[in-house]
Amino acid sequence: MELTASQTDALTELINIGYARAAAALSELTGHRISLEVPEVAVHQIPEIAESLQRVVQGDVVSVNQVFSRTDQWQRPALAGSRGGHASEPTAH
Repeated sequence: MELTASQTDALTELINIGYARAAAALSELTGHRISLEVPEVAVHQIPEIAESLQRVVQGDVVSVNQVFSRTDQWQRPALAGSRGGHASEPTAH
């Protein structure tokens, strides 16, 4: 799946909003300023994910799975390494 420039911009902005909220909460908890970088958005096929991640993440990778429930169920795994996070394409269940 290829994202259009508009789709990439929209997803980047949504992720940026989430990062900003999380950073604000973390800053309030710790009393420290939290620095953020603009996230990169990319969609990869599962068999290609290891190769893609090796280009941007060194070391261990942690996966968090968030399930969205409405009429259909969607889940969006988020992968994070030592330098940031990357969300992959939502999948229907």
